[in-house]
Amino acid sequence: MDAERIIARNRRGLDRINVSLVRLIAERDRLVVEIGRAKKRLGLKITDRKREKAIMDKIDRLALHYKVDKKLARRIVKTLIRHAKELQ
Repeated sequence: MDAERIIARNRRGLDRINVSLVRLIAERDRLVVEIGRAKKRLGLKITDRKREKAIMDKIDRLALHYKVDKKLARRIVKTLIRHAKELQ
């Protein structure tokens, strides 16, 4: 297979992954909004440091398992957590 075909094939794969990522973010946003409503009814604070620490610990383990740059994984998840707080 020539290099141009390899590039084209892999770019199509990346495009599919990007669609999946955006779909997962939308699903995550819906869940976050529901959690925010429930927290409000219960009179709970938006920020839950214990939960955030547990999430980051799990991300560290997943990054190691899947051989993903830990700093990148943490940065992405921290961005998602910040966004979740804004939605809630």
